[in-house]
Amino acid sequence: MLWFSCEMPPATYRRSMICFVWGMLLGAAVVMILTARMIGWEALVRGSEFQRLGVTTQAGRSGMRTSYNANQLGGMMAIAIAFLLVSIEKNALPKLIGWAGVAFAILIIIMSKSRTGLLCACGAGALYLWHIVVNKKKRLLGIVYVVLVVVIVIAITRMFPELLTGMLD
Repeated sequence: MLWFSCEMPPATYRRSMICFVWGMLLGAAVVMILTARMIGWEALVRGSEFQRLGVTTQAGRSGMRTSYNANQLGGMMAIAIAFLLVSIEKNALPKLIGWAGVAFAILIIIMSKSRTGLLCACGAGALYLWHIVVNKKKRLLGIVYVVLVVVIVIAITRMFPELLTGMLD
């Protein structure tokens, strides 16, 4: 995609990147649905290290066939988050659709329990927040985002402590 950015007009490049990101999110949705059908939604959300999105111990002949493992899936979702945040900032996507895509990508990272995806997504989010806070016009918005992220992380770790344990083990 970076190589093509030199050959394409910027508008065409943006459209192709948006298609690429939505393709990644759609692929993640398919993997999520197939995995949940195989092991159940509760096992997927609360699963152990061996039952997480992209990795299942119950995969059989009728099970999901994908070349993505949990870390690859988490990394792809971090790329999606980074691009969606840039698209939201540049008004290339409606904010509601962009934030819905970010929320879904975060959900996929949580269900994959991928430390790689979590680290990359945190890096992308931190760069985005730094950009917002440094920009004087949006300092208050950046502070609101930081507080919102902290509240969401605390709520998730209180409601689902096994998720934090599964990601950090």
